[in-house]
Amino acid sequence: MSNPHTYEQIEEAINKTPKGGKYRLLLQRTIDGHKCRAYARIVTLDGTEYWNIEYRVLGLCDVHSRVIKMFDIISEKIDKMKENAHIVLWRY
Repeated sequence: MSNPHTYEQIEEAINKTPKGGKYRLLLQRTIDGHKCRAYARIVTLDGTEYWNIEYRVLGLCDVHSRVIKMFDIISEKIDKMKENAHIVLWRY
């Protein structure tokens, strides 16, 4: 399913929503010995949820590979959610 909203519409919705949308911890896990967390600001437009994800990796390491791993884990979680949900991982 393609994204029904433009970047400008999503930005406008985030700016109009108090505190930029609902803030949610998506993932807290140790990956290859490093503490990793992913948070999302969630805004809904016409039934579509846009999850603006912020990744955090503590310590000096190859951050990119851990972000990819966190993205994969979050994607799997979304796939297991109810089938009717339309969720867009935004600003990956």
